[in-house]
Amino acid sequence: MSYHHVHFIRHILRVPFLGKIKNNLRYVIMSCPFSQAGGAGSRATKVDEIPGTRRELSNGAVGAMFTLTNGKKGFRIISGAKVGMRVPPRAITQAEAQAAFDKYYSKINKVRRGPRKGTPVFASTQGLRSARTYDIRHSRDPRKIITDSRYLSPSGPRQWDYPGVDAGPVVRKPRSAAQLAALARGRAATGTNRRRAAFSELGAMSQNYDAGKPYANEKVYKPAGFQQQGGYWW
Repeated sequence: MSYHHVHFIRHILRVPFLGKIKNNLRYVIMSCPFSQAGGAGSRATKVDEIPGTRRELSNGAVGAMFTLTNGKKGFRIISGAKVGMRVPPRAITQAEAQAAFDKYYSKINKVRRGPRKGTPVFASTQGLRSARTYDIRHSRDPRKIITDSRYLSPSGPRQWDYPGVDAGPVVRKPRSAAQLAALARGRAATGTNRRRAAFSELGAMSQNYDAGKPYANEKVYKPAGFQQQGGYWW
């Protein structure tokens, strides 16, 4: 497999809604000599285990240091975590929760995955302030009010509430039937637009590849169909 084959397949992997095909292509890339030799964007694979480096992690998984195909050394997992060995989240202080809340509702907060990766979570300063004020004044379902490290995750303040930080006195109203129906219609339209854009992107990539040209579009893939409401894009 040549460099151009790998280059073309890696662009396919960036297109959403091709789950089974993308999984098969990942195995193709990892098995080709170019990728294992340390091509751009590839992950070096393990060759030989270094004696005396094997150890068990707190969740029951076993790993060891290996010599890699790129000549370096790295830690790799040999067997996964054991059933029932999941480490429970630790308790956190209100100061830690407040710091996580302030970081989430700030201009430096970026989207970490998906088509909008690297862009601000909030589309405008006004949307950021509105979302922050609403979160402070309202509280979620009691099952969503926590005091452990789940709140410190990148999306923790959006998914959870912490007492004394963003668990406000006003209980959030459940969505009405009309709101749920509108949300379902919007998600269906968004999914359709994303699939159309994905296959259109694949067609352009295939035409360039058949013509012997490397795919020139190096921009982050952003499918159509997003809508803005209250500072959020969805």
